[in-house]
Amino acid sequence: MARQQVLSRILFLCLILSSGSAIAGGSGEKVSIERFEADGDDYTLIVIPETTNVPDDYMSECARFEVRGTFGRLKGDLPWQRRPGLNREEHRKALAYLQHAFETKQPVYLGWIGQGFARVDDLESCVVKSRALALLEDARHRTWVTSFHDKF
Repeated sequence: MARQQVLSRILFLCLILSSGSAIAGGSGEKVSIERFEADGDDYTLIVIPETTNVPDDYMSECARFEVRGTFGRLKGDLPWQRRPGLNREEHRKALAYLQHAFETKQPVYLGWIGQGFARVDDLESCVVKSRALALLEDARHRTWVTSFHDKF
């Protein structure tokens, strides 16, 4: 099973890297949604990451992982440099996907690209913020809710 998880992450990163943009990296985890609340573009998402043999930079050390997000310009991003598909409409599609998964108690794949999250407080590594979400599909046809925070 561990080998399959490693291969899944490699495929996910290959998909992201083949998108045509220069990207600083990314990863993700399969998670269960403990709580999800949305108000327009703003949301709070609390998840329980699955235990894996491949550590994720953000979620691996967390029994619970909280994302406080919104839709906004990525830090360092200029309007003419915006990534295609990273817009308010796609962000809202990702929120609807999370809402449905929460209501039906379905696990989701939560990932990040570049600096996909920013810690809210340096002392609390399991509470982060996000500036945009998008849905991406990997080579195994799994849908990933992908977070962006800073320009990548």
